[in-house]
Amino acid sequence: MHKILLAKAINTTALVFIGCVAMVFNEGCTREEMPGIDDEVSGITINLRVADPLPGEAGDTQTALLRSVSGAENTVRVVTRSASLGPLPEESLITNAYVLFYIIGANDEATPTAFQSVTAPSAGSDIVIDESQLARLTLGSEYDIYVLASIPSSTTTPSLQMTKGQLLALNEHQFERPAGNPGVSFFGKSSLKYDKGNWKTLSIEVSRLLARLDITLTGLKDGQTAAFRIIDQAITVPYNPGNTTTTPPVHYYTSEPVLKDGIYRTYIYPNYPKKDALYGKARLFLSVLDADGKVVNVYDPIVINGGTIERNKIYEINCSLLP
Repeated sequence: MHKILLAKAINTTALVFIGCVAMVFNEGCTREEMPGIDDEVSGITINLRVADPLPGEAGDTQTALLRSVSGAENTVRVVTRSASLGPLPEESLITNAYVLFYIIGANDEATPTAFQSVTAPSAGSDIVIDESQLARLTLGSEYDIYVLASIPSSTTTPSLQMTKGQLLALNEHQFERPAGNPGVSFFGKSSLKYDKGNWKTLSIEVSRLLARLDITLTGLKDGQTAAFRIIDQAITVPYNPGNTTTTPPVHYYTSEPVLKDGIYRTYIYPNYPKKDALYGKARLFLSVLDADGKVVNVYDPIVINGGTIERNKIYEINCSLLP
């Protein structure tokens, strides 16, 4: 009698096992229900890609006049357009990256489920999420993954204690760049569903949080030079140490574009919302100097591009001295 019961038990176990093996090919049994078969390695790799600058748009051109307020009578025609140009190599440099996982639908008070920081990742490099952080994720759950990159050391960096609201506010923060820590900050977001037994590689595109201005000037007389300033900026954006000077007045910042290869170049954040009374909209200010460095003409500043400055765009500003 015992032999018969034992045989039945063995047959029953074998049938269950064979049934599971058969059903796994029809997506029936899970791997946990199959004895002796190990789970595949689970993991998440984040691949960072730096977005190209936003392309120029047809008709996206602003024309204005700079009128002389001091010196010889003269007018400058200013044509501004968003240009479809490629970035400079240093505009894609990533010095650090912070990756935060928030459950989809989390409110602004929620803290991240998982977090990882990386020092000096290169654009296009892979960030493999640590096992200790993977263990914090819930199987079958979907997450929004945020990336902030190249954040200056003077800024409070993200962590497991940072709420979603604080993170989003940090994304809107106009990072000040001290001369000793120049660079461009980046932001990106993507989503995924975390499944055990799958290694996921997720490509996240990060975009620059500022815009570039390329300014040219024609019509100067022999011996004359020009000095451009961007005034009423929200905050200073020194880029290359020693090449950009900044002076912070009480309520706004001034930067001087650097002349190189015939182009006056500088970087600028989008204007603060109009409701912020402390800051105006960034304006272009021009002075013309003679061969001795004496100012011979000063022009009334104008708001750049009608007050619209978008992140991750390159603006060409062509200035022409009119006779």
